[in-house]
Amino acid sequence: MIDNIQQGTQSAVNSMNQGKERVDQGVAMISSAGESMQHIRAGAGPVIASVSEISTALKEQSAASGQVSTSVEQITRMAEQNSVETQTIAETARRLESLAASLKESVSHFRVG
Repeated sequence: MIDNIQQGTQSAVNSMNQGKERVDQGVAMISSAGESMQHIRAGAGPVIASVSEISTALKEQSAASGQVSTSVEQITRMAEQNSVETQTIAETARRLESLAASLKESVSHFRVG
């Protein structure tokens, strides 16, 4: 009976030792995971800063693109106006040329002298 109690006690001690080893391993893993998380957090800081800078740059680029678009639209309107005005000037020049020819014809009948 004492042998049975000793064997039971020894078995319980062995089980406790195995349990302690497993707990120690778990604690070591948790500690390692904690260190890994700290490294990840430390690495995430610069990444977040970079993402923020990229976001700011994209906003600035978007604003600049809007300004360029507005400028291109203004240039297009000005080019269209210039085209219309050029056509008007060309028509006026044709009329003046016609009037000049008509005046030359009319004046050619007069003689000076």
